[in-house]
Amino acid sequence: MTADGGTDENDLSRLWIRARRHWAIALVGGLAVSLLLVVIVAGMTSTAAFEPYNPDWDGTSEFRTDVDADPNVDAEIVTDTNQYDVTDPHETVAFVIAPEAPYTGADADRVRTFVERGGTLVVLEDADGYGGDLLERTGAEARLGDRFVLDERERVRGPAMPIASETATHALTDDVDQLVLYHATTVEPNGATVLVGTSEYSYLGENATAVPSEGTELESHPVATTESVGDGTVVAIADPSVATNAMYGQPDNAQFLANQYAGADRVVFDRSHGPEPPPITAAVLAIRTSPELQFLVGSVGIAAVVAAPRVAAALSGSGRRSDAAGVEGDDRQILSDEDLVAAVCRRHPDWDPDRVRTMITSHNRDQERTYR
Repeated sequence: MTADGGTDENDLSRLWIRARRHWAIALVGGLAVSLLLVVIVAGMTSTAAFEPYNPDWDGTSEFRTDVDADPNVDAEIVTDTNQYDVTDPHETVAFVIAPEAPYTGADADRVRTFVERGGTLVVLEDADGYGGDLLERTGAEARLGDRFVLDERERVRGPAMPIASETATHALTDDVDQLVLYHATTVEPNGATVLVGTSEYSYLGENATAVPSEGTELESHPVATTESVGDGTVVAIADPSVATNAMYGQPDNAQFLANQYAGADRVVFDRSHGPEPPPITAAVLAIRTSPELQFLVGSVGIAAVVAAPRVAAALSGSGRRSDAAGVEGDDRQILSDEDLVAAVCRRHPDWDPDRVRTMITSHNRDQERTYR
């Protein structure tokens, strides 16, 4: 303030500079938060097909979210078949959805032991995948076909999206009147119980665009079966797409999948033969399955809680010193003297630029002597 009660020009320039500095800090902070959110989202999501952390049309995140939200079950994503060895198979349902590699050797043995000891294995696979081989290795009799099932009459958008409307009376098909399939194959039961079949107008083709020729047989084809293996159960579903986000909401795909784990205490998504999970998700999964990592993280957390008050006090003290010894003095570092002169004159065009320059130079010199 000036002696006559007015506002000193230098005070105005300092206020204006402070405002610009605060806006700059807010902008940088906003950008930093946005970048952090992008990194977190990228670290927790996947773009691979059938992945439970893929939110796109070909992921299975909606299915996983519904399982996670069920208060009656504990859900877990398994990335190593070794985890079957420490899993209580009773009241546990494991979903294997379109694996990207075959289950061989010890991996196949662990899954088979899980089933024989009372676990439930649900395999969702099409004609070209490795799930069919897993059925055989776990001791199931059902086999997946090697051709596409199509239907020109009972379908949604085209023959490759048939409606499977033949449902058996079974606990696994409660409240299920149909399934909507996409590029599905068939299941050869070989003694297994058929749960769902296509309409009597369906036919088989070598590809998803095949059309029935003269003499093509139209009949219902099984697309889901269940059977006992040892003390456990194996369910074969001839279409992994029923679990994808694009198809999960089609009637009655979600209900059918929910029936598979109804009454179970635990649901396992077996992605041991799929792509690597997103990095942040992988870290969380590693901590969940490693007592050593849990101890390490817990120790770090305790140390952080103990140290937090001291750190806060130190930062508070240094902040006061900064306010007293450098913040105002550093205002001049935001803009050069000439920039400040130009800025003040733009705001007050009637002021004398030479006088403004003199005041700014004098103010900076005084600040240097005060805070040196």
